[in-house]
Amino acid sequence: MIITMNRHIAKLSAIAFLVAGICHQAQAQSTDNVSKPRTNLNESVIITTQFEPVVNEAVKISDNPSIFDTVFEAPDFKFSIMNKVFPTRITIEPITAAKVRSESTKEQYKGTIIGGMGTYITPYFEEFYSNSDDNSLFWGIHFKHYSSHYTIKDMPKSHFMTNSLDLFGKKVWDKSVLDAQLYYDNSVHYFYGFNQNVFPKDVAYTNSDIRTTYHNIGFKTTYQSLNKDPEQFNYKATLSFEDLIGSWSQNEFTLNLAADISKTFTLFDNDKQLLGISLDYKHIFDKFSYSSGAPYFSENINNLYATDIISWLVLSSDKKYNTGLFSFAPYFDFKVSKFQLHTALALVPEFGKESSFHFLPTAEVSFPILPDKIFFKGGLNSWAKRESLYNIETINPYIGTVLDLQTTTLYRLFGSLSYPVSEQLSLAVEGGLDKYTNYIFFTHAQQAAYNNIFDVIYDDATRFYFNASARYDIENSFAINGKVEFQSFSTEIFSFAPYEPKLIASVSAQYKPTKKLTFDLTPVFKTGSKAMFYGQEKHLGAIFDLNISAQYQYNEQLFIFLKADNVAFQKYYEYYNYPSQRLMVMIGAKYLFN
Repeated sequence: MIITMNRHIAKLSAIAFLVAGICHQAQAQSTDNVSKPRTNLNESVIITTQFEPVVNEAVKISDNPSIFDTVFEAPDFKFSIMNKVFPTRITIEPITAAKVRSESTKEQYKGTIIGGMGTYITPYFEEFYSNSDDNSLFWGIHFKHYSSHYTIKDMPKSHFMTNSLDLFGKKVWDKSVLDAQLYYDNSVHYFYGFNQNVFPKDVAYTNSDIRTTYHNIGFKTTYQSLNKDPEQFNYKATLSFEDLIGSWSQNEFTLNLAADISKTFTLFDNDKQLLGISLDYKHIFDKFSYSSGAPYFSENINNLYATDIISWLVLSSDKKYNTGLFSFAPYFDFKVSKFQLHTALALVPEFGKESSFHFLPTAEVSFPILPDKIFFKGGLNSWAKRESLYNIETINPYIGTVLDLQTTTLYRLFGSLSYPVSEQLSLAVEGGLDKYTNYIFFTHAQQAAYNNIFDVIYDDATRFYFNASARYDIENSFAINGKVEFQSFSTEIFSFAPYEPKLIASVSAQYKPTKKLTFDLTPVFKTGSKAMFYGQEKHLGAIFDLNISAQYQYNEQLFIFLKADNVAFQKYYEYYNYPSQRLMVMIGAKYLFN
């Protein structure tokens, strides 16, 4: 017994000595690098933690009725045919779409085709297809089109269109797996957020003056070992790139290389421990051009105000810069019975246009407070990333065509409790404190003659948040998920946090009165927020967005659906001067095939 205990003490001493050495070296490097002032940060979305970033599953807020267990669904793809105001880009995670539990069908179909037509001349088409015959080789294709060809009353042309095409595949061997994805995205939007009657006809804009188009193509492949032998190492390697091209000479190319190596060993009654190192290198190359002033000024306005614009263009030169982040992150997962501790230390030098160094610790603990009843998870985690142009354009499609992007860092202290009351009911709460450096906010670009284009601005911010969620379901009949989150921002420079509501609440409910008929209800509520408009504080009203849908299963393969978005008929503003469409009704069908 004494000999065994001495062996455990020796192992723990060796691990503690190794971690202490790493921390000491990291502190020395941090001191040398942090002393350099950060003058002009220009970077791209780079998540630098010990694991490859995981994007939470997108949740359908106002989509067609859910695809149940009885319907084929392509893995990792959730479709949402309307761009809703929830979830926001803050770390508020969307609730999972309510889904009634039911028995599986006898046959699984390889393909799904969904199509519909809505008011405002709104066509929608989506297709999934994948092979399901070979468990060792999986491949598939996903295509989606969604657009609207109707102009909001009293506004300039407000059409939009989005297209996406994804090709994906995965090969599984006994001790490894290889997956790859090739994707293409296209979007068209108009800067319609202005009063078109304030400009004289002789300087009137054309639709091409306010139209912006993006094309994004990317590729990602990952090779990962599946060694079950604890004496062997496990490893993972990822290569990805993405190229975004805009219609106003914007271009952003992103290269990402990542690797991870780890090994398990046993301590304390054969509990498995994990020790590893994660490496991540991401480099983003940006190029922006003012294109003789457009789209900030139309050609006719250029002629009318030539002197002002020439002087503005002299001061507003084109931008070309690059940003690189490299993360070296040793990590250790410690487990004793049901107690788990995850620790990591990411050392992240930043280079390119800006040179800096980030010291990013992580320590998260989880354990049951009451056995099989109440579970706790909490601790500290941190990351650094440079938001990419593609992500920003997705969040706010009315963003300007020349941006000065900077790196954002986050340190979060949090704690959460989860309580699985029964198989039908579960409850959870979480609260935390976020400390941001260079948090991204939106404001109107002062250069835009029509006051219709947004720019990014940065400020250090502290955010307190608290959320509560619940899930309840009755098999084959009813399911409901609900979530409410409160947040409070304090900023260093600005007097308020633009476009950040205090409260967001959402519900996703599904009811099946019969085997063939299904109803979905998804109300979303956001309190009002504030906007910064040319130095003035503007108030945006609260948003209540109620969406309902019904689906009828005609036979094993054919489904008919009817959906209505914004049933409350609200003309809400997600961004200042950009009103939403009111009630939109769509009818369509879904067909399963082999």
